[in-house]
Amino acid sequence: MLQFRGFTFVEIILVVVVLGVLAAVAVPALSGSYRNLLVQNTAQDMAALMRYAQSRAITQDAEILLVFDQRRRSYRLKSLTSSDGSLDANAQDAIPRRWGRTFRVPEELTVEIENQEIGFFPDGRISKARICICREDTCLTVSTREQRGRVLVFNGRLETTETPSPSGERF
Repeated sequence: MLQFRGFTFVEIILVVVVLGVLAAVAVPALSGSYRNLLVQNTAQDMAALMRYAQSRAITQDAEILLVFDQRRRSYRLKSLTSSDGSLDANAQDAIPRRWGRTFRVPEELTVEIENQEIGFFPDGRISKARICICREDTCLTVSTREQRGRVLVFNGRLETTETPSPSGERF
């Protein structure tokens, strides 16, 4: 005699309940991971762009600025060297490929900056700056203050011992 075996309704309900409990436990942990990942990616992307700007300033013998636009929640690189090699504050030489585009800060994040512009110079110097990127209680600081000529990323918010610049902005 042929017998068809299957799952009973009670077994199916039991599996659905167990999966629901597992999902309820996993979702809060995943949302915390997303928050941390968003802050980390934004800070690492900004640090990578700053390292590129420093490298480009040295190899191209040009002054490069990282310019923040608070209103648009964005930042981009701008070259201050015109095509004839002279410094020109109004020159905006296009920086090629993906490094020259405008980068946007995700809406979920707040960014605190000391200066609207960070300079990168042909001799490897970088203007001293701190950029604090936060979401709720998770913060990372991208800084050029701690070590000359280096862009570093720190966990948490670095407090400055100097008097804050009046141009410090938040967006």
